Amino acid sequence: MSLKQPIILLAITFCLLMPVTSSSTITEGIVGIVNNEVILLSELEDHIYQSKKDTTINKDKSAFLKELIDIKILEIQGKKMGIVVTDDRLDLIVGEIKKNNGEKKFVEELKKSNSNIYRLRFELTFQILQENISQAVLKNKIVITNREIEKYYIENFGEINKENLIKIREIKAKKTDFIGDILDIFNQPSDNLDVKLTKLEEGGYLKEEPRDLGYINPEELSEQIYNESQNAKVGDLIGPIKIEDEATFFVVENKIFSDPSFITMKNDIRNILYETKSISLLDSWFSDLRKSFYISQRL
Repeated sequence: MSLKQPIILLAITFCLLMPVTSSSTITEGIVGIVNNEVILLSELEDHIYQSKKDTTINKDKSAFLKELIDIKILEIQGKKMGIVVTDDRLDLIVGEIKKNNGEKKFVEELKKSNSNIYRLRFELTFQILQENISQAVLKNKIVITNREIEKYYIENFGEINKENLIKIREIKAKKTDFIGDILDIFNQPSDNLDVKLTKLEEGGYLKEEPRDLGYINPEELSEQIYNESQNAKVGDLIGPIKIEDEATFFVVENKIFSDPSFITMKNDIRNILYETKSISLLDSWFSDLRKSFYISQRL
């Protein structure tokens, strides 16, 4: 036997003892794939560790992996749309929350909600991405009709008792001598209401700032105001009404046939309906977005 043979046998033995670095070994640390991006086992384990720290969160690995997959979907979609949540932005938001609540209360609220700083930042990232992306995607897709608003009002507050209403703003002259000046300014057809009011204030013609009286049934007002309001158009001036030594005018800002209570609540109801539709559409949108991605879980 030549000297070469023991060397070859030794080399073979050494190779057999070495760990195999096949492609299966390289990929065994991957627990999830979203399109072309991977989620490593180490990322999942760190996510679980950080989430459970100082909390009693009890989820299985697959639930934690789903969280990482969902946020990865939003991050990928966000990058396409130029929407990114940076650490600096999170620092700013968390700092504001601490400032508004105080350090002690902030920590107490985290414990009460079974959370920690890591979970707060993770959930804020998800929320910001979801809201910003969905707003861009769902823009102009949510329409709230007057019929829907009326239906909600009737179901929750009772019938809408419609009546003739006018929206008026009260203007008090600083002196009765200024009545002519006020009428001259309001008779300028080229100026809108804001311009006219600005001229009155800057000219020193008003006793106090004009007061918005909201929507009122003119029948509840004085006979003179009621009579003048019947033929008044939007933008017209009613008055002067002389009360004691004061001269008061009323600007007609709108005329409508409706219920005062309904008008007051209309915007709030619109916001409630918008929020309800947003949540429904958001769930559907995210479900469709998820389906459009290649997702592989390897637990």
